[in-house]
Amino acid sequence: MRREVLLAALLATGAGAEPPSAWDFGHFMEPVRVPGVSAETCEPCHTEVYEAWSQSRHRRSLDNRVFLDGFAAEPHPRCVYCHAPLEEQARAALRWRAALIRERTLASVPAASLAHEGITCSTCHVRQGVVLTANPRPPEADHPLRSEPRLAEPSFCASCHEFLGHEVVDGKSRLTDEKMQTTWSEWRAWTARGGKGTCQDCHMPGKSHAFRGAYDLAFLRGALSLRLESTGGRLVAVVESQGVGHAFPTGDVFRHLQLWADERSVARFGQTFELQALEDGTFQVRRTGNTALQPFVPARVPLPAGTRRVRVTYHYAEERHARRGTVPRNELVVELAARDVSGGAPRNSAR
Repeated sequence: MRREVLLAALLATGAGAEPPSAWDFGHFMEPVRVPGVSAETCEPCHTEVYEAWSQSRHRRSLDNRVFLDGFAAEPHPRCVYCHAPLEEQARAALRWRAALIRERTLASVPAASLAHEGITCSTCHVRQGVVLTANPRPPEADHPLRSEPRLAEPSFCASCHEFLGHEVVDGKSRLTDEKMQTTWSEWRAWTARGGKGTCQDCHMPGKSHAFRGAYDLAFLRGALSLRLESTGGRLVAVVESQGVGHAFPTGDVFRHLQLWADERSVARFGQTFELQALEDGTFQVRRTGNTALQPFVPARVPLPAGTRRVRVTYHYAEERHARRGTVPRNELVVELAARDVSGGAPRNSAR
């Protein structure tokens, strides 16, 4: 029955020309108009892929409290077009927008709605009435299947992980010239300096659809190096990303690292933004700084005298988000590394 459901949905789309938004999600000014097919339809033949995806943050793109907390503060349709991109999903999320803002869960959205699936299979794999695969030699299948090399290219990830900001003028969203995420550009700069590998190599090893990233704690900890050195009698923390092909942190503008000397914050690594007035009297969000760790560039931070313990924490949001109390603190902050100082000399400790 699921096969018939998938075939019916594919045939309903026809094989006409792709709409302009079919591959470029990066503006998020409207939903993606491809068929609303549940991932459960794909599960019988793609069980391992389905299981991996079902545990991924793509699956939780709409149903996670950090996003819903931000959406409650700024409930723009454009946010939904990113986190629930299919037209059917976006329509449901916007219909229940008041409940999402009030409850910060999807509890009020009917369980059968595709909104609960977030970035689902058809978001990436269905176009023009055909299922797409990165496999250059597609196997036989019970549905139309076509090889699509773009699925294996980093530029495909840029569709969602590099995009412009917006402002609201007369009730309508208007794109600005300030990028809110620049991960793809960061990756290109890394390759220009000799870095090797693609987004898929790192985040989809073995073609895994778990999409490992900032919520995979072991993976996240492995991306950071913290060591202590004595320089001229002064204790220095050396913080460096390792094996990361972009800035660290990257992605959401609120993510940042914090370096602690005992209980005192001594450095912040990440981007900063603020609302600035323009000449025409309107306001626009502008990037005011970027101290995120860059590939191949260690950050060296002198520590206060008497420091006993040095830590690095990863923050999924700013302190003002934590103060709202709508997201548990253990979902906002995790410790990545820690080092003890014994008798004035550095001593490593377990993370």
